[in-house]
Amino acid sequence: MDKKINICLSCDNNYAKYAGVVIASILKNAGTDDNLNIYILDGGIGTDNKNKILSLQSIKNCNIQFVEVDKNKFLDFKGITTHSYISLPAYYRLKMPSLLPEIDRIIYFDCDVIVEKSLNDLFNIEMGNHAIAGVPDIKKKMQKTNPTYTNSGILVMDLKNMREQDLESKFFEYAKEHYNEIVCGDQEIINQVCKGEILLIDSKWNVQISNFLNRSDYTKCPYIVHFIGKNKPWQYTSFSYRKDLYYKYLQITPWRLNKKDLFKYRIIGEFIGFFKYIIHRPLFLFRPKFWCAFYHTYIESFIRFIFSIDKNNTQKHSKITLFGIKFKILRKEYLNERKQLSEKYNRYKSIEDIPPAIGSLRLIQKANLTFLKYFDALCKEHNITYWLDFGTLLGAVRHKGFIPWDDDIDIGMLREDYERFIEIFSNECEKHPKFQIAYKNNHKEMCFLKIMSNTSENVCIDVFPYDKYHSELNENEKKELSESIAKFTKLKWYQKFKKFKTVNDICSHFKTVTKEKILKNQQITTDTPAIFMGIDFPHKWNNKVYDWNTIFPLNNIVFENTEFPAPQRPEVVLRSIYGNFMSIPKDSYPKHTTYMSLDEMETKALEDMVK
Repeated sequence: MDKKINICLSCDNNYAKYAGVVIASILKNAGTDDNLNIYILDGGIGTDNKNKILSLQSIKNCNIQFVEVDKNKFLDFKGITTHSYISLPAYYRLKMPSLLPEIDRIIYFDCDVIVEKSLNDLFNIEMGNHAIAGVPDIKKKMQKTNPTYTNSGILVMDLKNMREQDLESKFFEYAKEHYNEIVCGDQEIINQVCKGEILLIDSKWNVQISNFLNRSDYTKCPYIVHFIGKNKPWQYTSFSYRKDLYYKYLQITPWRLNKKDLFKYRIIGEFIGFFKYIIHRPLFLFRPKFWCAFYHTYIESFIRFIFSIDKNNTQKHSKITLFGIKFKILRKEYLNERKQLSEKYNRYKSIEDIPPAIGSLRLIQKANLTFLKYFDALCKEHNITYWLDFGTLLGAVRHKGFIPWDDDIDIGMLREDYERFIEIFSNECEKHPKFQIAYKNNHKEMCFLKIMSNTSENVCIDVFPYDKYHSELNENEKKELSESIAKFTKLKWYQKFKKFKTVNDICSHFKTVTKEKILKNQQITTDTPAIFMGIDFPHKWNNKVYDWNTIFPLNNIVFENTEFPAPQRPEVVLRSIYGNFMSIPKDSYPKHTTYMSLDEMETKALEDMVK
């Protein structure tokens, strides 16, 4: 059976986010061997939204291609009477045989669906001589005159057969001849031209949900959920059964909501929508399906709010929710793995005797090394100063490479280089969509810079900013500043930073508030001022204030047989962080656990990066 799966969506910039959620659900539920090729009929998607859609490749490696569409060829459809929520790109599917001339078969999706299963079985259904396959529309009256009347939101289309039958021309001819009679847009055109010739497939592939009711079978385990009608799950007071699925996948996209907005849409908006609905249609209270939907939408959610266990949260933790409060508990499998590795490393007498990592962990290390080389070349090109920091610096000094149980890259930068790099790398992402820049939400909404690969979630670089103090400091003054920073970063008032939308807003606030409180807003009075760890997040690390000559001028250091910039006196930096950094630590085990469960596609993505 062919594992190659062709998928098509059609949208403009207004619907790009919703198309992104559809793609996220497809990738999240794809099979290990599924080879996904996603074509997006582009009705005017902006560069920012294109980059966000391309970033979804980090969920699962796939090919995403934007196909430009000449909107002028569809202007005749603008005046067709149809539902107000159907936009012009909905008609692009009528021209798919010529828009995708090299494709023989494809699955078409509207932007209001959620996929909950691998599409391999759907893509490979036996179609015989049928050019189109789909699920019957829930409007039973339409099937009285057309027994194969199909909902056009999910269609399997044999484009080769459609070309042979010249269906594309027939669609356009029908639209011209019945211009004033069409009431259901593209769906009506497809069904009337292909009347009696559409292959009907199982309803589980298009469970149509309208308003608050599930109006198809397969209530408990739909393969594809389709939010038909004008009330869409992304609307504030919409009332759609299984609305939670939309937000489940929205939260793994770049358009994810913050906690406040998620609560607003998922809880407050749902209850407002529910009461509006029963006021508008009180007789629905007497329908059994209404109460079934009510149970699954509200009662089950309330039960999960009181108590639930998510064992698949991460490889490392199980997540327990108790009265809305979430707890993380280390999983038994991870604890056993951690114990075994600690015992293994502690059998060695010297830190230098510990052998390097092997297997999946080593593969991740090699991929991160490739990413570091790319980062280094970019910094040199733009004259940006950086140095190895934290575990990466420790690995360079102690192992001349990665710590045997570590896998990520840590970098330090002065504030001016840090802010300039954000701008430069953001532009770089447009040239190389396999990379993206992000701000790691950590420690109560405070942030540091995280540069990520879109082809693998295991490949990333953490960049930490450093600020200059206005003058040199003696040991007592450094201690006082260190305590002031630690105290500042522990304060609860940083919660108010939630109102800021971007890191630039936070940095601007720091420039006015932090400089006044800690730096006293004084000008730099020496060429060799003190340097301290930036307070963009409450790290609570004491002794992170250094003399200028501890860091500068930078020296090169060998890391995995390649030279990279490092502090002038790395042993001073490492001693301030780790104490006796040449001893074997008690917690000598991998802190990240994704290496324990790399699938075939993820492994291939890492191997390709290493090559």
